[in-house]
Amino acid sequence: MRKTMALSAAILLAGCLGSDPGHGGGGSGAAGGSGGGSGSGIPQEPMGCGKQTFPIQASKQSPNIMMVVDESGSMQDPIAGSSMSKWSALVGAVNQLLNTYAGSAQWGLSIFPHTPSNQCSAGQVDVAVAPNTTMTILSKLNALTDQTIGGNTPTNSTLQAMLGSAAGLADATKANYVLLMTDGEPNCGGDVSSVKSTIGQLYSQAVPVRTFVVGIGDGTSSNPSALNSWAEAGHTARTGATEYYQVNTVNDLQKAFADIVSGVASCTYNLSMKPADASLIVAYIGGVAVPQDPTNGTTYDAASNTLEFHGTSCDQIKNGAASSLDIVYGCPAGPIARPAQPGGSTN
Repeated sequence: MRKTMALSAAILLAGCLGSDPGHGGGGSGAAGGSGGGSGSGIPQEPMGCGKQTFPIQASKQSPNIMMVVDESGSMQDPIAGSSMSKWSALVGAVNQLLNTYAGSAQWGLSIFPHTPSNQCSAGQVDVAVAPNTTMTILSKLNALTDQTIGGNTPTNSTLQAMLGSAAGLADATKANYVLLMTDGEPNCGGDVSSVKSTIGQLYSQAVPVRTFVVGIGDGTSSNPSALNSWAEAGHTARTGATEYYQVNTVNDLQKAFADIVSGVASCTYNLSMKPADASLIVAYIGGVAVPQDPTNGTTYDAASNTLEFHGTSCDQIKNGAASSLDIVYGCPAGPIARPAQPGGSTN
């Protein structure tokens, strides 16, 4: 039988049994009823498919992302085209980001200055990068308001706290990123050039850390060359005159976050066992078979023992449009059904 798990869980590859009694749903089964959907809800597999069942666990190669967030006093100012403050706009955009891409990365958080009353206190690792941190991150951000934030902009001394392993960015098996969000140049704890240097150090470590730069409002757009140099040092420079993400409105901010995370979110899955015949791997998105195709389907890489989704199938995984993701081995492509739920429905 096909064994499956939901998209948010580990993905299971399985063989299938040739004639397993008790299967109903689409045909007649020895213990399952005929044709009307009774029984387990799993269709009978065609004869000669598989003959044995064995699990191969698969895990997604999702990146590590540390958000470094500016809560200085100028973040209380309105963002263009809105009565909303830059801080409120940023927090709203981060909520949307993590609600959409919670499972696409491991997340962490550093807010600077660490203590607004100590205006130049360097940001610390508030939440180290790890799985299942989004609720903790949002709880910390949502608790801060325009009335409680403040202080100066110690960008460099904050980024120095991201060096090494304390932030959770030293995992050589994953891509590692800092997502820097600020509305102005540093005014304590180091200058523009020292920020560039520290970003370069992050990338030069044994496990490289790339840095995305998001400049919020006119405090950064007035000197784009400074933030351009940071993006270049962080190896995330965009093409064009503005090499970092300059955001001047709420929509700009939301789009920048979506572009960054969808760009780094992975569509590659590590398999714990090598299939004997890769041509018999079939992936399903929302119950629909995905072809083996390097443009919009899947490809298997024997050297790394990974399955990668491409094009439109990758987009469905990244943007959350995939209601489920299943991978089966040893059976021809066809409709996939899950065990019947209470009331006779399938998911």
